[in-house]
Amino acid sequence: TTRRVVAVQNGEAIFNMDVSFQVAEPGFDHAHPMPNVPMADELNDDVSLARSLISTHKGSQLKTIAENPRPFETRSVFAVGSQAWGKDRFWSPTWIKFRQQLDPTNTKLARCLLAYASDMSVVSTASLPHQSVAARKDIQMASLDHALWIHRSVPINEWILFHKRTSTSQGARGLVHAEFFSQQGILIASVTQEGLLRTPAVSG
Repeated sequence: TTRRVVAVQNGEAIFNMDVSFQVAEPGFDHAHPMPNVPMADELNDDVSLARSLISTHKGSQLKTIAENPRPFETRSVFAVGSQAWGKDRFWSPTWIKFRQQLDPTNTKLARCLLAYASDMSVVSTASLPHQSVAARKDIQMASLDHALWIHRSVPINEWILFHKRTSTSQGARGLVHAEFFSQQGILIASVTQEGLLRTPAVSG
């Protein structure tokens, strides 16, 4: 079945969502493999790294929001503030984990939380190929279109790899694709998002 949701603010529609549901049934089963990246326990917490950089005035490219904890702990494969993190690149793999332990049988809540996480730092991935010419904190970003497909059960109490990559950017817009993988390398969900990328040089 399908459902449509419209969110209204101050009398105007600001959000439209189409949701498609399916009962479990047998069928073909294949998936892309997880990229070969370090595991979460080999990496450092992003918030701790950001706080350290900002406190020592080395985080000039970071927004102050980077030092505020989110509902999900994040550990970036390209460590925040590192030389590799600051280079122009097309991908951004990050391990995420919900900060509270949840009832593993509450599959609806797990999927809702994954949907929340699917919008974390996606648009900014489209700016990564241009880091050498524009700092992230100077770019106006906003999500425009967002699609999420949940393929398999969500291990919400474990580390999940959120692998984001950008395919193109043009006309102040960027396109990003992403996958969620379990620690065992199982593809959980797929994401595609188009976002606004407006720089001062273009908008001014």
